[in-house]
Amino acid sequence: MLPDPAATALAAAVDIHATGCRTTDVRGAGALIAGGFILTAAHVVSGAVSITVRPATPGADAITAHLVAIDPVHDLALLDVDPNELAELRPLDVGAGAAAGAGDTGAAVLFRDDAAVVVPYRIAKPVIVRILDIHHENTVSRPGYEVDIAIAAGDSGAVMVATGGHAIGVLYAKSREADARAFASDTGAVNALVAAASGVDAAVGIDTGECV
Repeated sequence: MLPDPAATALAAAVDIHATGCRTTDVRGAGALIAGGFILTAAHVVSGAVSITVRPATPGADAITAHLVAIDPVHDLALLDVDPNELAELRPLDVGAGAAAGAGDTGAAVLFRDDAAVVVPYRIAKPVIVRILDIHHENTVSRPGYEVDIAIAAGDSGAVMVATGGHAIGVLYAKSREADARAFASDTGAVNALVAAASGVDAAVGIDTGECV
């Protein structure tokens, strides 16, 4: 029997708060992946002075995290935390790029009033989006998905979990043309991020760069 994507997504999900770029926290979502890193959207944590993550478990405490890898082209980032603080979470395996197709379904975890909500999604189609990088400096090609799911501010970084139980995408923007449609990067660039993060001192992290 295939894993339940809703339960699998919930067991890995975290709520993210980043401070330093605005008068209020920048909020996002993410998930623990194999290797012990938190996968999220780069624009959620770029420029942050401090970052905390909170597991989806009710009553869980916020935990300090450090940025250890960032990809402004694909809008992906990895955070590192003390693994003992996330013992209750179950890491996701990460699928290859373009691992899903039109009509495929799964689940993502969004946060509403600090409570985790599991939301189903359906992939409308795989896409390669021509878009500015997160710093609005260069036009890039970003492979990913157009997704049938309703998201709002603070949902960027939520990880899409497929029916097979693996991570296949990271939500980064709401569609301007349809209320219940969003865009996600695929996970093809995650392995390179993991490799980059492996040589970083997790207790310090890397420079978060400029606010976006």
